[in-house]
Amino acid sequence: MAGEHGDTAGLYDDTAWGFAKCQAQSLEWQLNNGVRFVDVRFYARDASGFEIFHGNVNQHLVFGSVLAMCRDFLRARPTETILMRISQTKSSAPVETFKRIFESVYLDQGGWKSLIHARGACPRADAGGHPVRCGGL
Repeated sequence: MAGEHGDTAGLYDDTAWGFAKCQAQSLEWQLNNGVRFVDVRFYARDASGFEIFHGNVNQHLVFGSVLAMCRDFLRARPTETILMRISQTKSSAPVETFKRIFESVYLDQGGWKSLIHARGACPRADAGGHPVRCGGL
């Protein structure tokens, strides 16, 4: 399965002399060109949601935008599945706080519950049409 380190770390690197830049193309481009494993790293600034960071470098992207890109891709290709690794970076928020934000902001309020399999184990390969959280929280 094609995937990349730091799929959302590519557009901005204004403070790390290029060391925080992992990708030359957007997540949308990567999905359209075969990537199906997505590595997303968040910063929980407050209870309103997650910002995307790579190390200490803000990627000027929020998790809701990443989910929207995945949703749009999967709507156009309902037999596809995206495996998504999510992890906390830069933040010192306890894991419980991070999980609470994920569940309340994205699964409950954000309406993304139908898009994400948030079970403890990866589902079978026939999960078609869903990004699958396979670890991180």
